[in-house]
Amino acid sequence: MRSGYYLGVAAPLDAAAAKQLWVVKGRLMKGTDPIVARPYEDHDYFVIEIEHRSERDDWAGLHGIAELNEQFATVMADRTSDADTKRQRLGQLWPAFQQALQGSPELTDPDRARIAGNVQQDLAGRLEAMAAGNPFVTRDVSDGLPPSEFDFVDVQRFVDLTNEADASRARVALTGNFD
Repeated sequence: MRSGYYLGVAAPLDAAAAKQLWVVKGRLMKGTDPIVARPYEDHDYFVIEIEHRSERDDWAGLHGIAELNEQFATVMADRTSDADTKRQRLGQLWPAFQQALQGSPELTDPDRARIAGNVQQDLAGRLEAMAAGNPFVTRDVSDGLPPSEFDFVDVQRFVDLTNEADASRARVALTGNFD
């Protein structure tokens, strides 16, 4: 299938009537143009949008993965632990994260590796900043976030699977230890 909208209408095919149908913000409308069109109510219908993406960006909210976000965030926010202790605690959580990625039917193998690699590198950078006493983690846009504020949604993109070195590190992150 190609990217785009697909429409099914419970009515006989009428080419003239089809020219008055528009999809506006995901809803089927009827009129001479999309500006003056009104919601379509003539027959039952469905609209399906197919979208091609090179990577999944909503992974942080997937079942099994979202639950781990709070655990990772709790470790990173713990003010009583130093970077080495946090690294050990993250290492203990890492197998559950890998298992959640591997067990998610919503992810492809490249997504699993990319996510594991990105999360691992993001956490490692935060831990490095904490160990060095740097209160901020440098980002691509040069703004800083405290390294203790962790959320899967904020994980930076480090992995380019077309780069063999990145792809190799991502596969190791998916199957190996946290370090």
